[in-house]
This record gives sequence, structure tokens and C-alpha cells, in this order.
Amino acid sequence: MRAIKVVVSAMVAGLIGNYAALGQVLFHEANVLLSGEMPAGTVSAYVGTTQIQIQLNLVGSEFVSEFYYENFQVPHPVATLANETGTFDAPTWSWNYHHAPNGLDFPFGLEFATANSGGGIHRFDRSDAVGYNLGYPMTMVWPPQGDIALLTDPGPYQWVAHVQGIGPYGNGSGWVGYDPTIPVPEPATYAGLFAIGLAAFAAFRRFRR
Repeated sequence: MRAIKVVVSAMVAGLIGNYAALGQVLFHEANVLLSGEMPAGTVSAYVGTTQIQIQLNLVGSEFVSEFYYENFQVPHPVATLANETGTFDAPTWSWNYHHAPNGLDFPFGLEFATANSGGGIHRFDRSDAVGYNLGYPMTMVWPPQGDIALLTDPGPYQWVAHVQGIGPYGNGSGWVGYDPTIPVPEPATYAGLFAIGLAAFAAFRRFRR
């Protein structure tokens, strides 16, 4: 009986631990169309105080040309490449005013190549992914990033992305974004794992009786 209790406890603790660890770098898929056309594929990202990760699952000729994000907790970060998947040109980082549709302004931005030479190998597309670590210098540069953050207005969105090459002819485009105020259901995978853990615990309780 003690062995069963130990196994059940370990299972539940492991599930909770794995879920918490995932939450530290939890990708959020774009859940809002700001303007233009909705891409057939998806854009997902994680934006934190010490790192940023972007993961694509686009189809056809779709590609991302711009990615703007908000983070009031950082001054003027220094980005260093942490990981990348796929073949694409390194984006240009910019700490300035970035204008998105509907009057939204973001202080941080990455701009990717749009040239289609070489069959689009320069573009950030398909299943490409990139991640950066964010560090913070001791001295500030002009303009002070804190002032930019105060003057920009990203609305409820944590990040937005400009997807181009949408549609059967690749001539459509659209701005998608992630709004953290929109409830997202718990991933089915982890819901299932928690259900297994609860079922095991219930079986243990019945066994004790």
C-alpha cells in the first residue's frame, strides 16, 4: 500500500512539475487578426524579460517580415542569438517606435528579409524558428528605452507579426497578434495527463477502502 502511495504521489508531482517547467517558456499562438488576411499557418512566440522565442508553422509562400513586441520590464536590451532553426537571414533589431495597424505602437521590433531570391531562402518562413537571450547594459543609449515604453501604445497585445505571401497566389498579407486577455483552454495533452494522475489517485483511495 505504501508503494502505491509513493508511485501515485510521484506521478502527480511529476505532472505538476513538468507543467510548471513548460510554463516558464510557454509559446503563445497568435489569436487575433488585426488587419488584412488570416494566414493558413500559425505564428507562435514567447516573450519574457530575459529571452524571446519565435516559432513558425506557416504554409505555402507565407513568411513573416516584421515582429513587434512589448515588454515594460526591460530598459534597452542587448540581444544575442540563442538558437535558430531553418535557413533565413538574421533579422534587424530596432529599439524605436514601430507602427502596427489600428494605431498600435510597439517599442521593440525585429525586421526580417523579404527578398525572394534563391527560392526564398532569405525569408523567415515555413517552420523556421529563432530565439534570443536578452541582456541589459549598465548605461543607457538615446533615446532612453523607458521613455519609449511610456509613449508607445500596444493596446492589449503582447506582440504582433506581419505575415506576407498569403493565399494561392502569395499576394495577400495580414497582421496577427497575441492578446493575453483572451482565455486559452488548457492544452489537451496536459489535461489528459492530469486526468490520468487523478484517476490513479482515485484508484489508490478505493484500494485503501
